[in-house]
Amino acid sequence: MKRRKANSKVPERDELKRQLKVLQRDIRQLQLEHDLLKKANELIKKDLGVDLLSLGSLRPVEHRQSLGLNL
Repeated sequence: MKRRKANSKVPERDELKRQLKVLQRDIRQLQLEHDLLKKANELIKKDLGVDLLSLGSLRPVEHRQSLGLNL
């Protein structure tokens, strides 16, 4: 039975630990962004008083007018 060198595993393990930290940081960042966008969406809907069911029946011009955007 061959024995593996312990030294060859150390750099690999260190690299995996580094990658894990990076991925955990990315997950935290994405969770914060998701929560922020979710809250912003709630506030926009609340402030505009948008009825999502009625928006589906509006043409684009009517939709802009309902939002007060006279373009």
